[in-house]
Amino acid sequence: MNSTLFSPTLTVDREGYQLQVKVDGQGTPLLIIGSARYYDRAIPQTLRQHFQCIFIDHRGFASSNHSPKANDISLKIISEDIEYIRQKLEINQAMIMGHSGHAYMALDYAKRYPAHITKVVLCGASPNLSPDSHQAAERYWESNADELRKALFETDIGLLGSDIRSDPERKFIHICCRLRARRWADHAYDESWLWQGLTAHSALFDKMWGDVFANIDIEQYTSAIEVPVLILMGQKDFSIARPSEWLSLSRPFARQTLHIFEQSGHTPPLEEPERFTQRLRAWA
Repeated sequence: MNSTLFSPTLTVDREGYQLQVKVDGQGTPLLIIGSARYYDRAIPQTLRQHFQCIFIDHRGFASSNHSPKANDISLKIISEDIEYIRQKLEINQAMIMGHSGHAYMALDYAKRYPAHITKVVLCGASPNLSPDSHQAAERYWESNADELRKALFETDIGLLGSDIRSDPERKFIHICCRLRARRWADHAYDESWLWQGLTAHSALFDKMWGDVFANIDIEQYTSAIEVPVLILMGQKDFSIARPSEWLSLSRPFARQTLHIFEQSGHTPPLEEPERFTQRLRAWA
């Protein structure tokens, strides 16, 4: 685990937000949306032997020359930022991948700019983050998590309030780290190294995760996106709704494939890197 080595290919100014971009690997271009630094750490090196991985910040993770406001970010704004970077890198067509909440960002870009996207990969994501989705995840947790996992969660979540009070701007990161018992197959995994050195603007994360993703109409994307969509989920992910939620949509993606990693939680690329690479290569 190396949490310090990171050298961006370029930094792009978008309305005062300094978006970092890193290009690494060879093969089919694969846009990976979220934090360039985080996903450079989380995505296996083996994948870069077959894909040109293009790690792209969104504004929530970018340094800013002003105090971030909720109206600085939306799915439309994020897609416009991605499109600007695509043009700057002179990439004609690419695959796009989003993990967790970033999956909705990948979908939005694919819907708005279909001429430039050949395939979409959604990893560790449910159709939305609505109250119903959270309740479905909670039911699975109560029925399937063992007592050791539940005990660790209770201990960790009891420390979340003090984490946020001491460093409110990194609230999103604190939440992720304190949810480790729900997020990782290894319930005691310490993911803090993935977040070292990252900026995280609470106002922007509250807007996207607390409002936009909770109310997203996934069928505006399933009905519009015609390219193949690969949905990758971990069997031991207790943080989101079950894979069956994708199968129960009244209007699924026209060309949808669902794969479950049996030994993964929320982040299969890091938990089962070889299987993740093999699965993506076989599908692509």
